Amino acid sequence: MSSCSKVVHRTSLDHLVGALASMAGGRGDGEGGRHACDMLCVLAVHGLVDYSALIVERMEVLVAKAYWVVTYRTIKNQDAFAAYAQLAVPAIQAAGGRFIVRGNPTKTYEAGMNQRVVVIEFDTLEKALASHDTPAYQAALKALGDGADRDIRIVEGTG
Repeated sequence: MSSCSKVVHRTSLDHLVGALASMAGGRGDGEGGRHACDMLCVLAVHGLVDYSALIVERMEVLVAKAYWVVTYRTIKNQDAFAAYAQLAVPAIQAAGGRFIVRGNPTKTYEAGMNQRVVVIEFDTLEKALASHDTPAYQAALKALGDGADRDIRIVEGTG
C-alpha cells in the first residue's frame, strides 16, 4: 500500500488514474488502482504531476458493482425449477454473487408482472458476466431446461 500524500487536480487525476490503472494491468480487484497510486507518487516525486487541488492520502479506484436482474414470466415445471435453484444458488455464490432480492413483488405498477424477481449483486461487471459461464451455473441451466420462461439482464451499477 502506498503512503502517498499529495495534492492533485481532480479532473486530470481521474483521467490519469484510469490510464495508469489500465497500464498497471488492473484486474477489477483493486490491484490496478493501488499500482496507479504508486505510479502517481513516482511521477509526483519527479515533478511530473501538478498537485494543487486535492490531497490524496490513499487512492482507490472505485469500480461499479454489477447486477443480474432476473424476471420470471412463468415457471412451467416446479421440479425443474427446484433442481435449478439447488444448483444455481451455490454456483452463483461461489462466483461472488450475493442475492439481494428473491421472491414475488409486493406490489406491481404500470405493466409490471406479479411474478418472481431475483436481483444478484457482484463486485464487478466481469464477475457478473463470468459467473453465467461457469460449469456449475451451466449445470444449473441444464437442470432447469425449459422449466421456466424468464428474462436475465446483467447491468452495471451507477456507483
